[in-house]
Amino acid sequence: MLLAHVLGCDRADLIAHPERTLSDQQAAQYASLVERAADDVPVAYLIGRRAWYDLDLYVTPAVLVPRPETELLLERALAFLAARSDSPRVVDVGTGSGALAVGVKKHQPNAVVYAVDISPEALAVARRNAAVYAPGVIFHQGDLLMPLIGHELFDLIMANLPYIPSETARSLPVAKHEPLIALDGGADGLALIARLLAQIAVGNMARPGGLI
Repeated sequence: MLLAHVLGCDRADLIAHPERTLSDQQAAQYASLVERAADDVPVAYLIGRRAWYDLDLYVTPAVLVPRPETELLLERALAFLAARSDSPRVVDVGTGSGALAVGVKKHQPNAVVYAVDISPEALAVARRNAAVYAPGVIFHQGDLLMPLIGHELFDLIMANLPYIPSETARSLPVAKHEPLIALDGGADGLALIARLLAQIAVGNMARPGGLI
């Protein structure tokens, strides 16, 4: 994958043309990437993208690399929305790369999809992905649902929030390169989840029959 990235081709093309040679500049770039990969830098950061569901997402170290397990959340969301109104309202809290919000909007174009993150750097990544696959996603910067309390009710509230206790999160190998803010769930791992549920309750933000 790294070699294909350096040569500007896909892996199938690389296999089909093994006679390709590297320029000195390409060889140096490839050696640098291999060295960084050996230091456990995620390949997605090295090449700037991650294949996820049916998307080719742009990623940077400002966001957690989208995990395959999160595809299950998207599938569950799409199945739920298929039975809702013509224009269901959806929010992705802690959107990161925008994977869930973009995936929903791409496959449910009539849905009104919001995405919120506290990190402006993460929102820049998510906006770039939305521009490619789902330009209609509406972005807000803020703490969980705070930017939307009192303004919207939602059929679906999605949140793949950090759930790892702080002490554990800091010691994880992935914390060496991926953003700690996307891993650290507070002292017991439930701090952000508890705050989100409190915001939903106080703001009465879930429509009848909605899903959190």
